[in-house]
Amino acid sequence: MMDEREYLSAPGWYKKQGPENDVVLSSRIRFARNLAGYLFPGKCILKDEQQIEDEIISAFLSLDKGKDFTQIQIETLSPVDRQMLFEKKLISRDFSGKRNKTVLVRKDNSASCMINEQDHLRFSSFTGGLDLKSLFTEGKEIVDHLEHTLNFAVSLEFGYLNSLVRNSGTGMKASVMLHLPFLVRTSLLDRAIKSSVTEGFSVKGFMGDDEGSLGSIYQISNELSLGLSEEEYISRLYTITAALSEYERKAREQFHKSKSMEMEDIFYRSYGLLKNSRLLSLTEAVKNLADFRIGIIMGWSDLPLEQVNALLILIQKAHIQHIMGDENETDSKNIDYVRSELAKTYLKLLQ
Repeated sequence: MMDEREYLSAPGWYKKQGPENDVVLSSRIRFARNLAGYLFPGKCILKDEQQIEDEIISAFLSLDKGKDFTQIQIETLSPVDRQMLFEKKLISRDFSGKRNKTVLVRKDNSASCMINEQDHLRFSSFTGGLDLKSLFTEGKEIVDHLEHTLNFAVSLEFGYLNSLVRNSGTGMKASVMLHLPFLVRTSLLDRAIKSSVTEGFSVKGFMGDDEGSLGSIYQISNELSLGLSEEEYISRLYTITAALSEYERKAREQFHKSKSMEMEDIFYRSYGLLKNSRLLSLTEAVKNLADFRIGIIMGWSDLPLEQVNALLILIQKAHIQHIMGDENETDSKNIDYVRSELAKTYLKLLQ
């Protein structure tokens, strides 16, 4: 088993501080581009995919910021290492299972560029809290510099052409991850979403939970990239995020006024389970870490909020298998035991 302290100290976007982090867990900006003269991935032949890859890698690594990225061939990774990249949101689930694919990953695990996924190039960057503008500025600078070397497929009528029509136009997708526990507990979430989330934006639950969302965590993003400028999409997402954040803070304040003992119980139960459990499933871990955040926000614990947020990534299955040093370990009880020990070690280290 690897040293947990070394593992927990590794860099990642999910450990970064950021504005509005009592509600906003993280921000992401993604740019999708395709090269002119080639079919979209899945349609073009392997030889063309290799040519596309060579052109993109050459252009990317020639950038000043290219030296901060590592080139990774997916098929050279173990299944666990592939899954870890997916759990960190640096590659898609589909991409993790493909052969002859390459991804460029920033050394601090805060950005990646998938090559020949749904589009020839998908550059994504992440940070903690609400900071879409900084991510946009950096991402736009990178793809604009790439365009000096690469001939992107673009149309005067439809903008940047992508494999999915809804992603054409700006080719940009912006998203935020929000923690909305008191809108959920007060049954006001649907009303808040209807009054805040405008047409062209969507709401998804965390980890694809069918009953609402695991941990009351939701992703808000633009569904379309056509019709508005990149700045307008980002501005609208800021407006939506500000509205939902205000609703959540008001619901939190009201809950505390009317049910203060119940609110404290939510926090202390989560703390007790995280600190004392012997077996901790992924569902239990996410739910109780989300509840534990409430106590930090209310000032009942002085643990760093962004470090607790990081556990939402680090407790996932592939990360636990990596700690165990056994990629063939699939026994759920063993994985749940190591997950519980990781949570205890992490919380202790932060005290």
